Amino acid sequence: MANRVTERDLILPALWCIDQNKNKTISTTNLQRCLRNLLHPSGEDLEILEGRRDDKFSQKVRNLRSHKTLESLGFATYENRSGNGYWTITDQGNSFLQDNLPLIMYLLSNDFNYIDAKDAFGRVEVEPRAPKATRRRPIIFDENTIISEGEKMVVEHQTYTRSRKLRETAIEHYSKNGKIVCQACAFDFEAVYGELGRGFIEIHHAKPVFAYEGDDVEKVIHEALANVIPLCSNCHRMVHRRRDHVMPVDQLARIIHSTRKTSS
Repeated sequence: MANRVTERDLILPALWCIDQNKNKTISTTNLQRCLRNLLHPSGEDLEILEGRRDDKFSQKVRNLRSHKTLESLGFATYENRSGNGYWTITDQGNSFLQDNLPLIMYLLSNDFNYIDAKDAFGRVEVEPRAPKATRRRPIIFDENTIISEGEKMVVEHQTYTRSRKLRETAIEHYSKNGKIVCQACAFDFEAVYGELGRGFIEIHHAKPVFAYEGDDVEKVIHEALANVIPLCSNCHRMVHRRRDHVMPVDQLARIIHSTRKTSS
């Protein structure tokens, strides 16, 4: 049951889908399609319902309406037009969406698998009646995540600072004899590029890493070491090559080993 999507998991991505549509309004059919494209449901959520032609994921999306989940939170309104249902985001829903925008961009840009992505969305704090000033915003640890501010694409300074700290801690954790190499192919930037390559590596997030304002950042970084892996640029792109399936690093390492063995 833990791997099944819940209505809570769908709140934030649903608001994202509504907001991205023309006039910030979306039909139920297009909401279903958008959520599938974002989350790539798998496992039990793709099982067809008895006596129906749609699956359990569709049922959860329909429940957003039947249980009035978004409406009860004040995040969206719903109305029927000529037999079709349409969702429209409210000012309160848009405010909640903007508060969590960095997290959305982080989760979507890193192509996390279905289970990890939906679980992360489900961890978002939903406190619709709390004053905006008291809401705890999520904080992320990925300098590659950019968000739009008007016509500019920016990386928040604090995000960069936290990400650099995570990167430095991960490099220290994975380094051996002062050397950091790709954990998939063992490429050593310093061995090839000399001083220019010293300490250079990319940090792959195998699972989402984020916290909330007020959390112990040092503790979050320490716990995140189990879910971040140093990779060279090529291997990092290879694990992300398929949008709907991020390859486990150990699987890529086996492919590299097998290919090298065959060609030698």
